[in-house]
Amino acid sequence: MAQLLSTDQLHKRLQAYASLRATGTIHVPPLKKEASAVLLAAFLRGQLARGEAAQLTGFAKRAGREVIRSLLSEGLLITDSLKDLVQLGLPMHALGYIFPGLLPEDLTF
Repeated sequence: MAQLLSTDQLHKRLQAYASLRATGTIHVPPLKKEASAVLLAAFLRGQLARGEAAQLTGFAKRAGREVIRSLLSEGLLITDSLKDLVQLGLPMHALGYIFPGLLPEDLTF
């Protein structure tokens, strides 16, 4: 369990997940690989301002906001309102990649 929560290991898994999504290896809508920095910061800090989260992508404002919108739309980031802080979300479709071995492999929903 400690290895699942190790920041170094989690960072590698988030980068790998974003890369798999960016290349289309995982058959869900593509995700920019730069999103991994936002996801890791949300995990480490608990909450982020939307503007700060967008800056973490390294993109211009508009492109950074697009990344945040895509993360929100699929539940990788969550928020209480349109202007509120964002925090890490853990949708079921991503759990097996972000926290491997946490759930039984034969579990279906």
